[in-house]
Amino acid sequence: EASQDEVMLRLFSDGIDGHAYMGANIEGKEWQWVSGEQDKDPEAKRIRNLGKFANLSLQYRIGVDTIRVRALTQYGLNLGAAKAKHIKDTYVRTYLGVPEYWKSAIRKAGQEGFAETFGHRRIVLSDINKYDHQQTAINFPIQGTGGDMKTLAIACLRPEFNDDVMYAWDLHDALFLYVRDDDRALDTVKRIRQKLNDLPYELAWGWKPSIPLPWDAKLGKTWGSLKSID
Repeated sequence: EASQDEVMLRLFSDGIDGHAYMGANIEGKEWQWVSGEQDKDPEAKRIRNLGKFANLSLQYRIGVDTIRVRALTQYGLNLGAAKAKHIKDTYVRTYLGVPEYWKSAIRKAGQEGFAETFGHRRIVLSDINKYDHQQTAINFPIQGTGGDMKTLAIACLRPEFNDDVMYAWDLHDALFLYVRDDDRALDTVKRIRQKLNDLPYELAWGWKPSIPLPWDAKLGKTWGSLKSID
């Protein structure tokens, strides 16, 4: 959304598995095969995991050395320098709008003296020539907006909290709720998901997303039994 990258927006709007798409680009495979076979074929699963690592890590302008460290410590991927460079080159070649966003975010923060989320939270950046300030200028509008979205979601769900629905906790980009275990549970979760799918971004922030921002929902009696609902 921040970069307005055409490929990234198309993946989201068309419901294409972006991690399968990126992994396939990295390894020279068809993304449809990776997406369709990831639960059955170990190689397809490996390729999608590689794409997931690339999508979630490289959007924040990291170098080859950091790519290798993050791949090993967070994803269990042991990458050589040449492979790490190939992954980075593939990422920036696929999403041409993202490097342009890096430049514009740094330039904007340098002019204004701060970085800002879509929800209008700001962080002061006193010296944009410092590398860490540049990284914050890139990261904060993205990661900070994710936090804004979660806060807005909790606020909009407050009327749902009662004897049948209890807020449990939030973690990263997810909300966890306790729902009374009765014949209304599924309908309750579907109603909550619909409310999350219609969060009032324009009313709250004066910002209208250019693509839908749907939420996934799972229901289950234990952590291990959680299953996605239609």
